[in-house]
Amino acid sequence: MAPGKKSKKNGGKKDQKSTSNVFSIFDQNQIQEFKEAFSMIDENRDGFIDKIDLKDTYASLGVRDIKMEKLEAMVLEAPNRNQLHRVFEHVG
Repeated sequence: MAPGKKSKKNGGKKDQKSTSNVFSIFDQNQIQEFKEAFSMIDENRDGFIDKIDLKDTYASLGVRDIKMEKLEAMVLEAPNRNQLHRVFEHVG
């Protein structure tokens, strides 16, 4: 069964998503700040931060001459591109 789907065996409740407990070291205010920052950087609102989102963020800070290769390197530097998206999805 796909994650998040309702199943009859658990009374129709949504299955719990499995995530690390990374946010256990932060309080709710800090988590909210992370989510707000993420949504500010995620310009195209697809739930992921990609090189175009980074380019737009740099442009909003006045940096307009950043090379796409540098942005690509930043994206590739992330150990698991989908992990942060899944964590934010889990904490609401």
